[in-house]
Amino acid sequence: MKEIKIKKLERKRIEKNIFHFVFLLVVMLFTFSSCSAQQRIITEVKYDKIVVNSVEDIYQKRDGLFVFSDINIDLRKIPSEKRKDVFVKLLLPSIEVVQQEVLNNREIVKKLKVKKELTESEKIYAEKLFKKYKTEYGNWNELESKMIVYPASLILTQGAIESAWGTSRFFREANNAFGVWSTNPNEPRIAAKGSRGDFTPHLKKYDTLKDTVEDITLIISRSSAYTGARKMIWEGKSPYEIAGGLTKYSEEGKEYVKKVRSTLKYNNFHEYDNII
Repeated sequence: MKEIKIKKLERKRIEKNIFHFVFLLVVMLFTFSSCSAQQRIITEVKYDKIVVNSVEDIYQKRDGLFVFSDINIDLRKIPSEKRKDVFVKLLLPSIEVVQQEVLNNREIVKKLKVKKELTESEKIYAEKLFKKYKTEYGNWNELESKMIVYPASLILTQGAIESAWGTSRFFREANNAFGVWSTNPNEPRIAAKGSRGDFTPHLKKYDTLKDTVEDITLIISRSSAYTGARKMIWEGKSPYEIAGGLTKYSEEGKEYVKKVRSTLKYNNFHEYDNII
């Protein structure tokens, strides 16, 4: 009898230990899945950086997202019709990456704004986004309104105009496709030729073409001068109509808008608005 009781006690102890083990395992799995779910809110768009040493490099078929960084070719030496195609092929990968990043951040914001409490990493990420779009922290609606997907056709059009199809010195030496000026002596930049009295104007210098595309997108996204353009983008207006909101981009004003519209239309750039 004693032996039977001992066996029963032993079995109960084993069953109890198994129960505790299973319970602990369930708790651990739940905690892990919760942490994983939180971590998945913050995702990033991954891409490769490609150095261009020949025109053939630009046309090489590649899998996944990528951007062109060092452009070691001179577009001035390429016949004009071919040059236009090369210029478009140079910019398109960067446009796609930038647009994917905006869409990715939109999804992140959509999840973060409804959370009662953000983790430390989520709060840091949110702060960076609010700063990036020059919006007061916590104003989620304004942040989202500024997170536009700027049409590829307008990016290509403005890039073609501002860089003379990639032949300008600023494009060749600084990956600056949009003639963006620099007022910060601490950022990478190059001096413009000539000076205005004691003042020498500078233009921004970018590491990759993706950086210049991101900057033009942010300029349109953040500045109050382009509130109208942003409104038209959210309303689903055509790039031709959206161009009407770019009068403040150039000293030429309405003439610049005419130039953008004619260049966009002549080159059928609207064909590239569905690259995502």
